[in-house]
Amino acid sequence: EEEGEGMTHAELVTLAAAWLRKKHRVVITEMVGSVEIPDAIGFNGTNSTLIECKASRVDFLRDGKKWFRRQGPFGMGQERYYLAPPGIIELDELPGDWGLLEATPRGVRKVQAAQPRERATHYELSLLVTALCRIGGAIPDGSGVSVKYYTYTTKNTATLGVAADEAKA
Repeated sequence: EEEGEGMTHAELVTLAAAWLRKKHRVVITEMVGSVEIPDAIGFNGTNSTLIECKASRVDFLRDGKKWFRRQGPFGMGQERYYLAPPGIIELDELPGDWGLLEATPRGVRKVQAAQPRERATHYELSLLVTALCRIGGAIPDGSGVSVKYYTYTTKNTATLGVAADEAKA
């Protein structure tokens, strides 16, 4: 995959997950479990935020051709953002309700806020169920979610983080 400004897709996903963890109790990266494989998506009690990471302009342009991008109600994320190095994506190229985040040497900078959508999609629920099933299976005593951070490795590397105060639930 092409890269821009020296940032790889993997580095952008790491930045996106860290940014999401500031406001979301559950953060999932690159997990297969629904129609869409989100680069990073965060959930809290009231909303979900999707971040699609684009290391190159070509990748950004290709992303817009996906059927769930063209048919807005089907994509994940009540708030949707692209994260890219500066200069990869121009504001006037963003789909209607999307926001833009830029990767800087100091971290993630919000260029434009996303416009929240009304509700989550069933694809998000499918992804959450998949994540919970994977975590539940990872705990030998079957006691439920009791990890702060868990990595599930498949063809893609999927990660799931659970906030410490929720880990005892």
